[in-house]
Amino acid sequence: MHTKIHLQLDERRITLRRHPLRQREKFQAWDGADRYMLHHRMKHFLPPLLVVNDEFGAMALAVSDSVYLWSDSWLSKYNWQQNAKLNRQQAKDAQWRWPLDSLPQVNEVWLKVPKELALLRFQLHRLTAELAAGTPVYLAWLDKHLPKTLVSIVRQYLEGVDLLPGRFKAHGLVGFARGVVSEPSPFPTKIDVPLLHAALLAHAGVFAQYQLDIGTRFMLEHLPQGNYKRIVDLACGTGVLGLAAAQQYPQSHICFADESFMAIASAKANWDALFPGRSAEFFLGNGLMGWQGNADLILLNPPFHQNHTVDADLALALFAHARAALTDDGELWVVANQHLGHEARLRRYFQRVQVKARNAKFVLLCAAEPKFSKNTAT
Repeated sequence: MHTKIHLQLDERRITLRRHPLRQREKFQAWDGADRYMLHHRMKHFLPPLLVVNDEFGAMALAVSDSVYLWSDSWLSKYNWQQNAKLNRQQAKDAQWRWPLDSLPQVNEVWLKVPKELALLRFQLHRLTAELAAGTPVYLAWLDKHLPKTLVSIVRQYLEGVDLLPGRFKAHGLVGFARGVVSEPSPFPTKIDVPLLHAALLAHAGVFAQYQLDIGTRFMLEHLPQGNYKRIVDLACGTGVLGLAAAQQYPQSHICFADESFMAIASAKANWDALFPGRSAEFFLGNGLMGWQGNADLILLNPPFHQNHTVDADLALALFAHARAALTDDGELWVVANQHLGHEARLRRYFQRVQVKARNAKFVLLCAAEPKFSKNTAT
């Protein structure tokens, strides 16, 4: 069965793919929430329009003109740009907004509800405070992903909230910006990390928003010992692994890499607070794709979700990036849930894979001696 790449919209058809391309892509680049929003609003909206959390550009490219995009995800920007080329459209940097950028004044907002409700709260707080009072904000979500508290959250920020009829196994609602907020934003939050003797800052939507992730905690208990001059915290989140490595190896150069803008902003804020005057590198992108450095040690707690999509193969790309970035005697340390089976996946890319520690839930793996052959290409 082939994954669909053409989204039919009445007389129009747009081509959408998930980038970077994979040989056997299992998931299409839009869902019922995208179709719902387009069906409900495409013929009726008044530009300019702001589209929020458009993962692959489906909504923005369907309307094409007078549209701005607002997202935390580097991959979302990359997918929008690549899919624009497939549809012979322009994707201009001036249309893009990162989470902490100022918002454009628009006449309407389409918001696809993200998995992380902290990010949703942050976005609604910004929208209702910065847009003109009365600006309509439309939200859409898949029925199977409906958060129980969604309506109550939206009513904290928007006026005149009204539920809309469902279609495509999705639903929506509309509310209106107030033009002012009575309460300060609850973000960023703080996470206590005893090992660092510090509370780390976490911007809205960053992994482990409110407390230290137990997988990361397990790796912190078993940080590798060695002569590591260049260390990468890959998929860094708040940067806790890289910060702990910097503490243990004061002469090492540390790089923090993540595809989330808010993760990189969090890691940089935490670095500046804990190591003022010491330089570090911050790489916003898809894993280490395009990164020009190399590393003696890479620390990784790999994701297995892309928003709501569960995809254990997301780690494969990160393993391949690590293989390419490591020095000949470098090491990749991975902590993961045991059921994910990453030990076998790592053996596709490395000749030596060892279990360094294990508990009831997690396994800590060390991969070394990178393989480079046609059989291990992603």
